[in-house]
Amino acid sequence: MTPWPRIGMKGLVDSPERAPMSNLFEDIERAFPPVSIEEWKKGVAKALKGETFEKKLVVRTLEGLHIQPLYTRQDALASAGAKEKVPAGPGEWPYTRGFPQPEPFPEFSLRGGGSGWALGARVSHPCLDTSNTLALENVEGGVQTLEFPLVRASEALAEGLRPDGAGALWLESEQDLEIALRGVHWELAPVALCPQLGKDPASTLGWALELRNALVAKQNAGASLNEGTSGLFVQGDLVSVCFFGTAQFHSAVEVLGRRLPNSSSPLGARPFLLSSEALHGAGGTVVQEMAMLLSAFVALLRASEAMGMDRAQTLRSTEFRVAIASDFFTEIAKLRALRTCLGKVFEAVGLSSFAQNTLLSASTSELTVTRYEPYVNLLRSTEQTFAAVLGGATKILTLPFDIRVAGSTRFGHRLARNIQVILAEEAGAGLVADAAGGSWYVERRTEELAEAAWTLFREWEAKGGLLAVLQKGDVQAQVDAVWESRKKALHRRREPVLGVSEFPLAAETPPESDLPFDVEDFLGNWERKLGFARAVSLKTPSLPGRFPKRFLGDPFERLRDVSLQVRKSQGRTPHVFVAVYGAPASWAARLGWVKNLFAAAGVETIVGDASRTLTENVDMFRKSGATTVVLVSTDDLYEVCLPEFTAAFKAAGAHEVWVAGQPGVNESAWRTAGVNAFAHVGCDAHALLRSLLQSFGENA
Repeated sequence: MTPWPRIGMKGLVDSPERAPMSNLFEDIERAFPPVSIEEWKKGVAKALKGETFEKKLVVRTLEGLHIQPLYTRQDALASAGAKEKVPAGPGEWPYTRGFPQPEPFPEFSLRGGGSGWALGARVSHPCLDTSNTLALENVEGGVQTLEFPLVRASEALAEGLRPDGAGALWLESEQDLEIALRGVHWELAPVALCPQLGKDPASTLGWALELRNALVAKQNAGASLNEGTSGLFVQGDLVSVCFFGTAQFHSAVEVLGRRLPNSSSPLGARPFLLSSEALHGAGGTVVQEMAMLLSAFVALLRASEAMGMDRAQTLRSTEFRVAIASDFFTEIAKLRALRTCLGKVFEAVGLSSFAQNTLLSASTSELTVTRYEPYVNLLRSTEQTFAAVLGGATKILTLPFDIRVAGSTRFGHRLARNIQVILAEEAGAGLVADAAGGSWYVERRTEELAEAAWTLFREWEAKGGLLAVLQKGDVQAQVDAVWESRKKALHRRREPVLGVSEFPLAAETPPESDLPFDVEDFLGNWERKLGFARAVSLKTPSLPGRFPKRFLGDPFERLRDVSLQVRKSQGRTPHVFVAVYGAPASWAARLGWVKNLFAAAGVETIVGDASRTLTENVDMFRKSGATTVVLVSTDDLYEVCLPEFTAAFKAAGAHEVWVAGQPGVNESAWRTAGVNAFAHVGCDAHALLRSLLQSFGENA
């Protein structure tokens, strides 16, 4: 046996038949000489064979920006037209590469100590004991800070709010809160109480603040009460309060700012939460998210100054929150661009010297979470968390992968925190400042997003600020317009949702809940405890002006729901017959695409036999019980076989005949021959599948 060569500092020193490493590099340079941009473009033009560069290779984003296929130093430095530009380092204005670190480094640092960020978790089960279990397991598993979304049980019953296993914790008194936090040392792992704000935000915030103060006082009975280091605080999403108008916004700011802690501990006391999660969850763009946070912060500064707070105190009391979606590099650039824009705001209002107090947190995206194929959500969560790390988020919340299936399970919480733990402890992902910096694409993308967000922010400010544009409905209209455009892309699968509209796995078994929860028992217990019955309508009350909650996979998931209903009512999964014609090698790829298409709606495909005659395939069709036939072949063979096949299957009882592929100039003739629809890349797949399911007698 030939021994492995010994690897030394100068290369493969014990392998005489191999060239030294330096020679290898020289050989590579000779084999691949440098190519200029002009030469590259000529090669691209030749490969495109007449198609335009912009149409085939340049991507237009939802924000209206363009992504090029190749970026160079000149692209990254193009903004000022400068030949050379020295970028600011980490911690230097305008903070693109990171905010400065606080000195001295506090126990709960802005970047989480050794991990590089603070590992967070959201505990949102309605039951007190279950939430307590999840909280303790999260802290024991490495989580450094917790959030508890809250609803007041009496208000929830009065409004007919239906509890959700992934919604919010139901409680009424400080005794209830004490049960949920039993054994949680909030002085070590800060806990944020986040009441879900309803029709009277100030009242809800005041109620939560009373619970918090009562519990802190009880915890510190007989000892000196240090408000600043208690680690238990009430946090309000002030952007959601903006929907109700100026009076409600100012009253909420006053409630939260009434007893602000004296400590500047970065994670220990942040009552003001400015979050773009709701806008993101409605399908808004990256630019709209950033503009909202900028405008919300300016509105907060104005409101807090009116009640006597100085600007530095407001910044120390504010947490900025973004949702991270699945466009990996764009989300990295978003965090960098947001810091750039915040840096400009800080400079304008005299807060640059306090930038080290900025808390920029991120949560993974609920918009991208799917009900079907939920395990694919683990890929999304990992990618999104990693993007948040590389983008320089101060604190990160990774949502459980199964929040839309089983109301989040202990298993889901465990995997959510382990994604962060592995990235922090094994990958060391947060130990490099601005890891994506220096990439020409990321630098240019950051710059473009910052410019677009700043422009939109100034437009809103010129109209009176965020409060004004929300009250007028301008922001909602802009978000809805983006969603309509995005919905078309989803329906045509130009924006694919992995596991739902693309590559679905119909046989996958969803996770079962390991946190048993009976809604009726839960509501009955609260009715007996509070002494009154719930409202009849068990639904989330609609609040005027709020952003709707949307999901990317929802259009096709609803089709899957219909398929399950068909199977339940008719005893069989919806199915179509696929007739194949020609050599298998010629149509195999197209057949795979067709199977994938129908599986996205939960429709089964029964494939014929290309080696048999048309008559035999027609007999197979009759026995299948299908009413729709899909012809799969090559474009040139369609001109030969299509009229005969269509007539034969229609005579055998087919209600519709579809063709896989674009008809081109033949569409009119083929429709005259009896073809009802054409399924191809870029078609409105959702509309086709919806019409198919309606043929089974169900309302899709």
